[in-house]
Amino acid sequence: MKVYFSSVICFFLLAIFPNFLIAQALPRVEQMTLEQKVGQLFIIGFPQQRVDSQLEDFIKKYKISSFILFKRNIRSLSQVAKMNSDLKTIATATTKSFPIIAVDQEGGQVARVPTRPQIPNAMSIGQTQDASLAYSLGQETAKIIRTLGFNMNLAPVLDISNPHVESFIGQRSFGSDADQVSSVGVALSKGLLDEAVIPTAKHFPGVGSVSGDPHKISVEYDATAETLYAKDLKPFSEFSKLGTNTAIMLSHLSYPALDPTNTPATLSAEIIKSILRKRVGFNGLIVTDDIQMKGLINFKTPYDAALAALKAGADIVMMTWSFKDQAKAIEKVRSAVASGELSEEELTEKVSRILLVKQYLEKVNPPLEKFPNSNVVALSTKRLREIESKILDFNVNVALKNFSHDDATRTPASIPERTTPVSVCVFSPKSSFIESYKKSDAGASGIKIRPKSKASLIAQSFSRYECQYGVYVVYGPSSAGVLSKLSKEVSEKLLLVNLSLPNLVDSNKKYLGVVNLFFAHPDAGKKIADHFPLFLKNETSRELAQDKVEPL
Repeated sequence: MKVYFSSVICFFLLAIFPNFLIAQALPRVEQMTLEQKVGQLFIIGFPQQRVDSQLEDFIKKYKISSFILFKRNIRSLSQVAKMNSDLKTIATATTKSFPIIAVDQEGGQVARVPTRPQIPNAMSIGQTQDASLAYSLGQETAKIIRTLGFNMNLAPVLDISNPHVESFIGQRSFGSDADQVSSVGVALSKGLLDEAVIPTAKHFPGVGSVSGDPHKISVEYDATAETLYAKDLKPFSEFSKLGTNTAIMLSHLSYPALDPTNTPATLSAEIIKSILRKRVGFNGLIVTDDIQMKGLINFKTPYDAALAALKAGADIVMMTWSFKDQAKAIEKVRSAVASGELSEEELTEKVSRILLVKQYLEKVNPPLEKFPNSNVVALSTKRLREIESKILDFNVNVALKNFSHDDATRTPASIPERTTPVSVCVFSPKSSFIESYKKSDAGASGIKIRPKSKASLIAQSFSRYECQYGVYVVYGPSSAGVLSKLSKEVSEKLLLVNLSLPNLVDSNKKYLGVVNLFFAHPDAGKKIADHFPLFLKNETSRELAQDKVEPL
């Protein structure tokens, strides 16, 4: 009878309060042991591709409940889905709380989960200034990583960076305009959140266009307070309006205008408590960047820095390698709480905030997909392909709209049609662009260039293949380096297709035109051929397309 009565009660509780039992699964802070509380304050990385005995023992011993995975952890879709499922099972049983499993899925070069096509980088999205497109990309990104068991994305990058200045952020930034970065970045964040993935804006209070990389050295950002508040902090202020189920990652840079002691933001109570919490009004999770990065090496050991970051106001400390250092950091924090160096009140506040986000995640967490084919290594969706194509179309059209030939007043529409075929040489470090170009009705002689190709050989190719114009593809510094050595006569015959950073192309040098795409879309070559008005679609062009790709 008692069993029956209990079952009836549970049935009505679930009917009236569907999330009741889920909420009850999470412990109240006062019910947790010190070890369980401190374990909540760390997000760890590890080298394994499965939950082996070493990793399982570490999770159980130190009550770990948040994890970050990198490319080193991902071999296939089925493997990573199984690993995340095991992490959830062990962490939930050990800590009585739903775990956070994070991944860096920004897009471009920073994308740990392989997709086909590749998720476009922030710079290519930012150039569109299309918030609705960014929102859709956020949604699709969330669906992809959530399928594998991830529930936090360490994106978007809300740093405002000048794309024409060399910076370690590079194409990871949406642009140099605060309003544009705010609009596109927050829209993408909302797309992630609406698909049950926690967005993590980074790197507060902004890294600007500094060239130093905090992964390698200590870096100072010497912007004025006026610039920082009016420009760099603006996207983070807008992001804060999304609510508590969000996170902000701290920068390891120091900001003398905000904290005269030159303490890195990660360890600065002034920047975290006074500015981010009070002035900006952020109520979500505050997460450090990897505390083991060399940008902090001049200040603390990793375990000293971990405690300093928590005392300064961070909620979660990220440590991405070395079980030994992670253990020392956790033990140091336990001792600090026991001695009163880190107060129980502060600990409770942090853990309560973390559990609130985990409660949300547990409510919206879908079951993991099954990937029976262990050989599948990349996810592909129709919607992602559509979004990527829209970004490509926009960026091609913007570039060709500004296209000039003999003078700045001529546009594609005003260039008269030619009655004779135009022959084109396509120079690219990768055959994929040449092959894409040849899918168009417009033909070309494809010439694959090597990193150390001489400029003189570019000129010789024009003569050898009887080309009137050339399309030159920039993938990075190596292919861009050849451009500085080209003669004026050759340069003026080249349309540059820049798949990398704008600063790699000398703006003072005259070219036929420059198309800044910023990312290598598989159809980029075909789009250029289809849209470029000097390339006519005729039989002679198609004959040229039959030429073999030859190494130069």
